[in-house]
Amino acid sequence: MASRHYKLVYWDARGRAESIRWLFAYAGQDWEDVRLPAGQLGRACAQAPLGGVPYLEVDRRPLGDVAAICRHLAHQFGLGLTGKDAWQAAQMDSVVEFIHETARPLYAWIDRRILGKPAQGDPAPEVLISNVAAPVRQLEGILLKNSGGDRFLMGREPSWTDFVLGSFLENLQTVDTDFLEMRPVLEAYFARVCGLKGVAHWLERRPPTAY
Repeated sequence: MASRHYKLVYWDARGRAESIRWLFAYAGQDWEDVRLPAGQLGRACAQAPLGGVPYLEVDRRPLGDVAAICRHLAHQFGLGLTGKDAWQAAQMDSVVEFIHETARPLYAWIDRRILGKPAQGDPAPEVLISNVAAPVRQLEGILLKNSGGDRFLMGREPSWTDFVLGSFLENLQTVDTDFLEMRPVLEAYFARVCGLKGVAHWLERRPPTAY
């Protein structure tokens, strides 16, 4: 792990890339955190393997897609982040896909604000929050089923899914500061993930950004 060089490329924002940063922090792995100014959109997309950011370079080899990046890092770092068997790993993939489908409109809305290009037809924040209410209840149900609501998303120990869900909840909290306060089970879960070793330290020292 120490011999690899990781370079994460994204905007100067939390956004879609924060789950990746949380994984690095949890594993105690150094990485190059490249934060592009919004004016470099064309250059960033031209260099990205899938035409957008974030993307990761591992020893200069590029990898796109947040889920693929997180899954790769979870396998590289070990630490029990990928589940106890192939079935649990598949369940994790399923849950992460569900989170990303749910989060897609939110992240598109955030991306436009990071780039300073909000669209005239953008939904109001309360509409965004209303649209994710039902899927978030499903995710809370998964948490309650797998750990009684007092541990982590897929069981008693953290997995890479927790960094994906945790960063999604943080972005929701950015749009609606009362979002977690009205959902005490998820509020306690979010605090638990943020308190994990490495993650807590990263949250204290990361650059402050609006999104």
